[in-house]
Amino acid sequence: FVQFTAWNWGGHDAQEALPKCNQRLQEAAKKSSDYVNCRCEILIDSGVTKLSRADLQRRLGSFEHFLTTGITQEQTKLAEQRKAEEALARAKQAEEERLAAAKKEAQEKERIEQAKREEERKRAEQTTKPPVVVEAPIPSTDPKPPSQPVLAYRKALVIGNDAYRHVEPLKNAREDARAIAASLQRVGYTVTMRTDLAERDMKAAIRNFAEKVEGGDEVAFFFAGHGVEIGNTNYLIPVDITGESPKQIRDEAIDLKRILEDVQDRRAKLTLAIIDACRDNPFKSKWGTRTLGADSRGLAPTTPATGQMIIYSAGVGQKALDTLGDRDTSKNGIFTRVFIEQMQRPSVPIDKIARDTRSEVVRLARSIGHEQVPAIYDQVIGEFFFIR
Repeated sequence: FVQFTAWNWGGHDAQEALPKCNQRLQEAAKKSSDYVNCRCEILIDSGVTKLSRADLQRRLGSFEHFLTTGITQEQTKLAEQRKAEEALARAKQAEEERLAAAKKEAQEKERIEQAKREEERKRAEQTTKPPVVVEAPIPSTDPKPPSQPVLAYRKALVIGNDAYRHVEPLKNAREDARAIAASLQRVGYTVTMRTDLAERDMKAAIRNFAEKVEGGDEVAFFFAGHGVEIGNTNYLIPVDITGESPKQIRDEAIDLKRILEDVQDRRAKLTLAIIDACRDNPFKSKWGTRTLGADSRGLAPTTPATGQMIIYSAGVGQKALDTLGDRDTSKNGIFTRVFIEQMQRPSVPIDKIARDTRSEVVRLARSIGHEQVPAIYDQVIGEFFFIR
């Protein structure tokens, strides 16, 4: 090879060096038979290898990249590396956001499903009809009130005594009991109804009912029949009591206060006691009354315990009417028919139903010249409804 002088080994000089090398090499090799394929692969200066063709291509590439982009290939690699790292970080963040959104969506779906299950459970509880324990079928009365949720388990004992053996028999007590039982059943009460009970059976029915009451229950007790007060104690009269003396009545009749105390001991949330009986001395009436014979007095005022409401169908010394006259074809007494009508009103608290019943009974009784003012003794805390 022809020895060359030294030059600056920058990219531009190197770009000129190899072509010159090739030219000189080809001129020197024309004497060879294959000089066309000759080309310079290595530059040697003073016996020292200065540049190979591969190095030249690499340097030319770096130089051209710099001329094009304004930055070196190393800087480009660093920028590309940073770009790749940023893309990876964005992808990681996007995946985390996707997982968080999926988790939130799953939680919301589970919440909705749980709410649906709870709603179905409540609907099933609300539509489940409680059993009714009766000694005879309870008649159906139309129109029926709309269905409503039962907020607590409701239990009722209904007693109607007509067939008294030793005092004046009554006319409507059994029919009143059946009508009240049917109405209570329609608004969600488990009803136990009995009629014409003798002493032993009446005490057993009350005892068995009280034992079934549980804490938080809403309890209703309805009695239609004879009642009397002796020594400031109110007694409900079974059909077989002879009424020979006040002492016999105290021994054999049913103490109303004792009934309410037994229910109170079971921690009932609400106790509604309705006593449809006369509150005067006995005497016969054209319209028919509920009273006890001989020298007794009618039911006395009472003071209920907290959570209890007691309703008497008539005031002190008054007779509870069974009928409004000869043209009155109803099978029920005045108080019972009005109370049943009032209790079918939705979203009306029980205390207002009691007051409205009293007003209507007074109006009907006065329409035939009779005074009957139902008495209400209320110690209920909060609002309770027959129909929501």
